[in-house]
Amino acid sequence: AMIDGEHFHRAERDFRVERDLRLELAVPATAAPGDEVEIGVVARDAEGRPVTAELSLALVDEALLAIAGPGAPAIVPFFRGELRETEFRTASSCTWSYRGASRPVNDELVAEERRAELEREVAEQQRLLVRGFAGDELDERPSVFLTQNEALGGAVAFDRRQLGLESLSQVQSATALPSLDWQAVVAGQFGVAGYFPATRDPAAASGNRRTDFRETGAWIAQLATDADGRASATVKLPDSTTAWQVRVAGVTLATEVGEATATLHSKRALQVGIVAPPLLLEGDEADVRLTAHNLGAAAVELELLWQLATGERGSAEQQLAAQTEVERLLHVAAGTGELRELELALSGRAAELSDEVRAAIPIVPFGIEMQDGAAGSTRDRARLLLGLPAGREYSALALTIDVGPDPGRDLIAAALDRGYLPHNCRMTQGTNLALAARGVAALQVLDYVEAAGSASRVERDSLRQAARGVVSALVGHQRDDGAYTWAGRSNPDLRSTCAAVRLFAAARAHGFEGTDEAFHRAGEWLQQQLRTAKAGPRADIVWALADAGEARFESLNSLLRVHSTLEADDLARLALAFQRFGRPEAAGEVLATLRDRLTALERLPLATVGLATAALLASDRRDVAGGRALAFLLAQRRGAGWGTPEATAAAIRAITLAERTGAGAPRALAVTVACNGVTLTPI
Repeated sequence: AMIDGEHFHRAERDFRVERDLRLELAVPATAAPGDEVEIGVVARDAEGRPVTAELSLALVDEALLAIAGPGAPAIVPFFRGELRETEFRTASSCTWSYRGASRPVNDELVAEERRAELEREVAEQQRLLVRGFAGDELDERPSVFLTQNEALGGAVAFDRRQLGLESLSQVQSATALPSLDWQAVVAGQFGVAGYFPATRDPAAASGNRRTDFRETGAWIAQLATDADGRASATVKLPDSTTAWQVRVAGVTLATEVGEATATLHSKRALQVGIVAPPLLLEGDEADVRLTAHNLGAAAVELELLWQLATGERGSAEQQLAAQTEVERLLHVAAGTGELRELELALSGRAAELSDEVRAAIPIVPFGIEMQDGAAGSTRDRARLLLGLPAGREYSALALTIDVGPDPGRDLIAAALDRGYLPHNCRMTQGTNLALAARGVAALQVLDYVEAAGSASRVERDSLRQAARGVVSALVGHQRDDGAYTWAGRSNPDLRSTCAAVRLFAAARAHGFEGTDEAFHRAGEWLQQQLRTAKAGPRADIVWALADAGEARFESLNSLLRVHSTLEADDLARLALAFQRFGRPEAAGEVLATLRDRLTALERLPLATVGLATAALLASDRRDVAGGRALAFLLAQRRGAGWGTPEATAAAIRAITLAERTGAGAPRALAVTVACNGVTLTPI
């Protein structure tokens, strides 16, 4: 800019500083199906210097990517594509809420709505266009189902596995209905559903057949480079003969981002394959292609052997030139009996070369798929009523019942704020108090699922990363005197500082680094506030100091003498402090007063009910008042959580205490399932 007399001249031009992360992949050009391959990654900054980075690595079939494409956007445009604008955040201390009046809906209205919805689905299915699986217009092979449909006068209307009701009786009149097969499976979460059986697990095949044809060969969510910028991972390839895309994306602490891709071809010198329809309907006939490829440099004498699960066998011998392929057609038919999949094995041999594959083609019943299901949870017993619409003929009936303990995924959703959340001014997510509550909730659920051994590694990593992010944010929000504000950087807030100390104590127990200074400074500030704080806030202080291992008995004992004057939430905090301090008799005296304050749970904030429930169940998991408060708490859940982060953290503390009896050790679970009065045998 410059001033020329009375004129002001200005010019500007935007420029960007590129700080991309440069990633290089070291991948073998070819490998055999099922082999273990080592994938190397080198990370460098924009100037070519090695850097430490966190990476994710994926191995995906290029055929799948050609159809669907990668699900995630490119990482560099995602982070650098748009310039950031100045923004600010505001927070409200408004705590009002509205609970609208409601009443149960008549069961007959619900049943009528369900019946009407089912009729609409059937009407839509009857309008679908006929499509056969035995052939395709591109290869000029006839479609067997089209011929069958013409024989029925064009009355059949279906897609893949669905059929119009008007022709169902015509098809079933020629075949006997299969016997009713009821099965019970003890695994997973409590639920009941009627559905066709799934196909058999390909991994159950015997011998050295190629059976693993997953499109996603590997997914490594966490891979870190060393100080030299290098990392490696060993991946076992699926059995597919295809081209694989190796994709790696990474980020550094300096927010440098980048990604790279490479191609890996999985092939054998001699490879055989089965090209079959994705499924068959009962009564279908189809031509299955049996292929053999000679990728070697010399001609071979090929011997093909194939066998169906029905016992039918066949063989063929032929000379196969180098870099050529041969194809044979095998005619198969799907019967109308109990067979639910058509298994086919194919092997090829040529001198020292060999290959073998297996395919299982699902056989879907000929008709409209009808199902009914229900799910729920129980601590004692449950009765569920299932049924299919009357007035129709059914075949291929099956019942699957999954029964098992809750593996903790419901609590993971609550701790990570997944699912529907009501939006109102109570959701003060941006405050330091809310941040600390979210971090504590994540670590509580992490302790629970690790003790139970139920959650996957990805779920545990998600909880750990959520807590680590909250801890890092709070370390940066701390005031110079060690305290925390409720929001912004104005006046210190005692509740927020207490919550931060409890989070830091839990984070230190999990081995989080970088919290020592903030933890000690906040603890010292709380010690100073003990001298002037009133009885209620002092209960919160001693609870936080007890979690940090810095509480003194004199402070706890002084509150015990005046505990009858405390509110319910402060009584719960004081009881939790005594329990953590190792004084159960003093905690019992406080809990006796707390029980008298829990006569009207609906009038108390949910955070108070959660803390009271946790204090009661921590003392005795069979406490009557604690059980009643827990039942009330579970009924008040809305969406993923309990309205506010503080209430959600308190509820999670109570639920994990209630469910942790014997966590991590085998628990006896006796389950009896009866259907129409007949006790089912688990398998």
